[in-house]
Amino acid sequence: MKVLKIYIKSSIILLITLCTSVGFSQVDRVTSPNSRVSQQVYDGSTSQDIFKGVALLIGNDAYSSPNKLKTPVHDVNLIRQSLIDLGYTVIISKNDDRSTMIRFMNDFINKSKKADLTFFYYAGHTVQANEKNYLVPIEAKLLDETLIPDESIDLDWFIQSLDTTKQNVISIDGCFPKRFPFYVSVDIKKSCFAIPKKVPSKTFISFTSLQYELLSTTSRRNSSFSHTFSKELKTGRNIYDVFYNTKASIKRETRGRQDITTFGNASYIRWKDGKFSKITAMQGSFPWPPPKASTTVTPEILTPLFKDFNTLGGVNSHLISALRNLDYSDKSYFSISDGTTNHGFAIATKLEQINEDRSSKKSEEGRWDERLLNDTKFSFGGYISSLFFPRKGYFRVIVFVITDINYVQSDATVGRDQAISWVQTGHQELDSKIATKSSQNYRVSALIYEYKLSENDVRAKLNKSSGYTGPDHLKKSQIWRELTQHK
Repeated sequence: MKVLKIYIKSSIILLITLCTSVGFSQVDRVTSPNSRVSQQVYDGSTSQDIFKGVALLIGNDAYSSPNKLKTPVHDVNLIRQSLIDLGYTVIISKNDDRSTMIRFMNDFINKSKKADLTFFYYAGHTVQANEKNYLVPIEAKLLDETLIPDESIDLDWFIQSLDTTKQNVISIDGCFPKRFPFYVSVDIKKSCFAIPKKVPSKTFISFTSLQYELLSTTSRRNSSFSHTFSKELKTGRNIYDVFYNTKASIKRETRGRQDITTFGNASYIRWKDGKFSKITAMQGSFPWPPPKASTTVTPEILTPLFKDFNTLGGVNSHLISALRNLDYSDKSYFSISDGTTNHGFAIATKLEQINEDRSSKKSEEGRWDERLLNDTKFSFGGYISSLFFPRKGYFRVIVFVITDINYVQSDATVGRDQAISWVQTGHQELDSKIATKSSQNYRVSALIYEYKLSENDVRAKLNKSSGYTGPDHLKKSQIWRELTQHK
């Protein structure tokens, strides 16, 4: 019998459709056989011109001992208020049974078809079985692993039921001790969620991950995620920044024991001047202007290497060929936008470990060691060893920028976690509409984000000044050689 992993998560699935109107009314109704009260908050406006948003928040904490939780209902209430303040239509379910949860989820799926953006939040226990995630209703006993599909709710079913023509945002928050009867062991080396095998288009999924029994409770009424996320919602930042800032805050607060892993894409949507505005841009826009890099290869140096190519597709093919020859097989595409118009694209490479002279390590020396990326796969033993036996060294992410506009880097600092997320959240291929554009007015540059993990330190830090020039990095990595030899 396959060992199944249960993870008691304060999970959050958020599906948002944004709305600019105010004047909400709250309707209470009895929704379960046990007369538990769930709430729906509806937008009273019927204007067809309003950008509509809908959210479903589910909080389960009234499990039988020893699986009872403390924060999920408080988490739902906190995020609910933040969403209402921003103009969302909010549907809430608290401590409902399985059939009622499914009814709420189906109701939400139907309402989301008339929305522009959806946000679904679940806080409570989840189980991971057969490489799938399940939401656990409060009455579930889970005496046997074969009962999981019948007593719990398949998260994949819900995700695949959403309208993929709309923007969907999904978040899973926190793991807690595993004490259901069918679970017999704790594997502290495994991730507390099943990685989604297929993320639908225009869907953004985050998992707040925690291992073993660490941080199973909090001194607050709320989880670390909901506490920070509810504040970030009010800042007016775009979806990516809200999640990345929440991620950074959680990692600082928990000393790396808790983290957020993201999958998929989100449209560039932000709060501005008291209204939500959806900016026309390809999914996965690169932060613009780009965050401050450790060092740069200027357009004057790099663009001449692409002079023989007449389209952006040709520029891309030349660059990708050079990267592929050097084993930079994992990369991610982002559009470059000023908010209304596309101005090219960026390619981010996977985090690699490099030598002190900035040459690439060999693969057998750990250049692409997956453990460099899987900082969410935390274990107590791993954390303790990281304090005393850190994987010290230098690391690098290279971002190639191909654009027709001049730019000055912003003062924003990119942490290692955000740099890692670039290769996980962008597109796998260049948009065909961009590829056919003439390259005549476009210039190529490279941003090198270099990180150093010092001995007896827990977190790798950005080197604000590398000590090596951008061309040094391209030459040490052999990318310069490939670009000049393979025209």
